[in-house]
Amino acid sequence: MAEEKASAGSVHYMQTDAWAAVKADYGWPSDSLTCELVNSGILRIYKRSVPGVGKLFYSPGVAGITALSAPMFTQQLKKQYKRRGFGVRLELNQAFDDELLTSLKQAGWRKAQSHVQYRDTIVVDLSQSEDDVWMSLKSRGRYEILQAQKFGVEALEVEPTDENLNKMYDLLQTTSTRNKFYIRDKKFTMDYWRQFSEKGMLRLFFATHEGDLLAGATIIVNKDQAWYKEGGSVRDKSHMMAARSLQWEVMKALKKAGVMTYDLGGIPAPSSQQTSSMHGIYVFKSAFSKQTVELMPTLELPLSVRYKLWPKAEKQWLRAYNLFAHSLWW
Repeated sequence: MAEEKASAGSVHYMQTDAWAAVKADYGWPSDSLTCELVNSGILRIYKRSVPGVGKLFYSPGVAGITALSAPMFTQQLKKQYKRRGFGVRLELNQAFDDELLTSLKQAGWRKAQSHVQYRDTIVVDLSQSEDDVWMSLKSRGRYEILQAQKFGVEALEVEPTDENLNKMYDLLQTTSTRNKFYIRDKKFTMDYWRQFSEKGMLRLFFATHEGDLLAGATIIVNKDQAWYKEGGSVRDKSHMMAARSLQWEVMKALKKAGVMTYDLGGIPAPSSQQTSSMHGIYVFKSAFSKQTVELMPTLELPLSVRYKLWPKAEKQWLRAYNLFAHSLWW
């Protein structure tokens, strides 16, 4: 599998105040721990109790840990949380590094039974010239963008007003029903969109043809990094490749704003994409880059003997929570 390093300086949106404000309203208050070993210098640690087990600490989107710094990083977390919960879950926003994984395991971390965030993604390098970005797309992607332009598809950025966000959620819901994938409920989604919009970190794009709304995309931007968060489309006029053209306009707008890297989000592992239920997503996103990125696995650090209960209880607890709360626990 072709790989490239995720940006070493990226500060993931899940480590920002905006995301912390959203999660606090949905059962995940957080601590801000000063940590010079991570890129931002501040480590956001979310926390939540598991009935019968104890408190779990969770830090997603972390970047900057090296094989050399892993033992010190681990000791800092142990010192801070040892007597406060049963374990820490860590999701690194870093390309897979076997040396780093070995160092973390030696420090006491172990692979988690599951992962919340995606393990494989595609990151588009927007630091190149626009011509070079264009040529970095696969020929199929360039052809379909040109086809959309010939059909007269218009892709543009729109203000994230409540009216436009409602339209975006309708597109997302239509797409999830058609392709049978889970999305967060409307209240959570609108709350987090508004939170990031208020911080100036949410950008919304629509693709239209002769007044018909065909596709939409939400993008989160944090300084020189951007993430493709949600996309939705309708079946009507699908031959016009509106979603493909929309992403090209997103890239041009992000580049103009000084964004250096654009993370297109989760894809199935390239080695299994042919048989994956997400094969269509892989085909769509992989047209924008010839390279994929495998991220580090989700890791957990046991803090007490009660951690032994967690690997056995996790699946049952999440299933029960989803059943009774009609929502995701994470």
